[in-house]
Amino acid sequence: MPELVLRPHLDGDLARFVPREDFARDLASAGGVLPQGGKWTLLDFGGPRTVVRGIGGVEPLGDGRWAAWACLADLRPRHWLAAAAAAERLLRFTARRVDVRTIVAIPAPTPQAVRLLKRIGFVEVGEPYMVWEG
Repeated sequence: MPELVLRPHLDGDLARFVPREDFARDLASAGGVLPQGGKWTLLDFGGPRTVVRGIGGVEPLGDGRWAAWACLADLRPRHWLAAAAAAERLLRFTARRVDVRTIVAIPAPTPQAVRLLKRIGFVEVGEPYMVWEG
């Protein structure tokens, strides 16, 4: 498995990041601004230089509800597995430290995206939403 490390997001991470085309469109439609709330950066130390493979986080919605989001590079299958494991650790970490009753996510409209979120612990509650309750 690749050497992917999740760490708190730092200023400058976004400038070093090349998102996959669909994530780039989403980011552009948001004015190039990341959502509010806690943010983390997924770093790949497996090559000659450190590469930002993704940025993600949880955005507060109120009443103990949070929205999970991610903006990822064009990952290889093994990166996806490592990213899923990192995301699951992040959700558990967040749930222990703040008032989290539910984390919602809207997966990309592909079976792969739904499978990935299920692997992390999200359950389908009706299209397009999935929830994680720790």
